[in-house]
Amino acid sequence: MTSLSSEQIGERVSEARKQRRLTQAELAARLGFSRTTMVAIEKGERPVSPAELLQFSEILGLSVHELLRETHVNAAVSPRFHIPSSASISEAEISAQVENLQVAARRYVELERICERLPRPGPLSSIQTYRMMEDQGGVDPVLAGEAAARMTRDVLGLGDGPATALDQQLEWAANLRIFYQEMPDPLAAVFIFGDEIGACVALNRQHPSARRRWALSHEMGHFLRNREAGDVLLVGETRRQDPAELFAETFTKAFLLPASGILKHLTRYRSLGGEQPRGAKLSPSALADLVNLAQLYEVPMDGLVLRLEDMGYLSRGAYAQLTAGKAGPQAEGRRARAISGEPSKRSLRFPNSYISLAFLAYEEEFISEGDLAEYLELDRISARLYYQESRQFSLSKGDNLVFDVDIHSGCSKD
Repeated sequence: MTSLSSEQIGERVSEARKQRRLTQAELAARLGFSRTTMVAIEKGERPVSPAELLQFSEILGLSVHELLRETHVNAAVSPRFHIPSSASISEAEISAQVENLQVAARRYVELERICERLPRPGPLSSIQTYRMMEDQGGVDPVLAGEAAARMTRDVLGLGDGPATALDQQLEWAANLRIFYQEMPDPLAAVFIFGDEIGACVALNRQHPSARRRWALSHEMGHFLRNREAGDVLLVGETRRQDPAELFAETFTKAFLLPASGILKHLTRYRSLGGEQPRGAKLSPSALADLVNLAQLYEVPMDGLVLRLEDMGYLSRGAYAQLTAGKAGPQAEGRRARAISGEPSKRSLRFPNSYISLAFLAYEEEFISEGDLAEYLELDRISARLYYQESRQFSLSKGDNLVFDVDIHSGCSKD
C-alpha cells in the first residue's frame, strides 16, 4: 500500500491531530478506538488499515494521499503563536484559518522539494536589527518602525514612490509565503512561522486590493520584529499599548506612505495641507484629492487619512468626521472596492510562484493530473483548463502565443 513505516504514519497522524487541537482521547472516541489504541498507532506500534486511513483522512481534513506522501512537510507553527480573543470572531474560526494556511504552506514546500527549487535566502530574511525588541529595552517601537520602513524601502529600491507588486517583492526579499483565503469579514490576515514552512501570510481574498496590501505590510512588520510570535490581524482592531503592534502599525504607515513621497504630492494637492480647525469639514476638493492619493499609493482611505493626521496635514479627527454616519466596516469596504476599481476576489488563493511550481511538477511528470488538481484545490477538469490557459501568452501585435508542452517528453529538470 505504501513504503512508509508504521512509525512515519503514526507521526503524521499525531502532527495532524495536534494541528486540529484534538487530544488523543477525543480522536480515539471519534474513531471508535480506545485511547491506548490511539497511543499505539501514534507510536508506530500498531499498523493502520486502509479503512482506518480513510477514517483518519475524513476526521483530520487531509486526503489519504497527503497522509502517505513521501515528500511530507512538518507544518507545525511556533509554540509562541497565540490566537487573540475577540467578540467579533470565534477562536474556532481563527483556528480553521490557521489550519488552512498550514496546509497550503506544507504543499508549497512539497512542490519546492519535488521540483528541486528551494528558495535562496532573501535580503530581508536575515535582518536581525528589529528582532525580539522586547528583550532590548528602551527602544521606542514607533521610531524603530519608521526606521524599519526606510530600511525595507531601501532594500526593495522603492525610493519614495508607491510599492508596486508588493506580494511578489516580499516573497523574493523576505521569503514570505503569501496566500489568499476565504475568511470571515472581521479577519484581515494571519501570520504564522514554522521551522520547515518558514514565514507564511494568509490575506482575506474578499477584501479589496488596497486593504490586502495594508494587511500584508502590517504582517511584514511583525515578521521583522519577531517572526516566531505570529499574528492575527482583525479589521479595525487597535492594540496601541502593545509595543509589537505599535511597531507593526508604524511600519505599515511609513512603508506604504513614505513621508517624503507624500510631501511631494501635497504640493499639488493644496487642499490637504496647512492648519485646519479641529473638526473642520473636509471640502469636496479635499475629498477628491484624498481619493487620488489613495489610488496612487494603493492604500485604504482610513490608512491614508490617519497617516496625514500623524504628519499634521489633516486635523486630528478628520477620519472620524469623514466616516460619521456611515454604516460601519462593511460600508467602508464597499467604498474601498469602488476606489480600488477591481473585483474583491482572486480566482485562486495561491501566489503565482506556487502555481508555477505545480505546473512545472506536472510537466516533469513528478505529479499526476489528480495531484495537480489537489495542489490547486480544483476539480480535474478545471485544473486541466487552467493549466492550458496558463500556457497562452499575448503578443504586442495582438496574437496569442501558445506553449504546447508535451508532459510525456521526458524534460530534464535542468
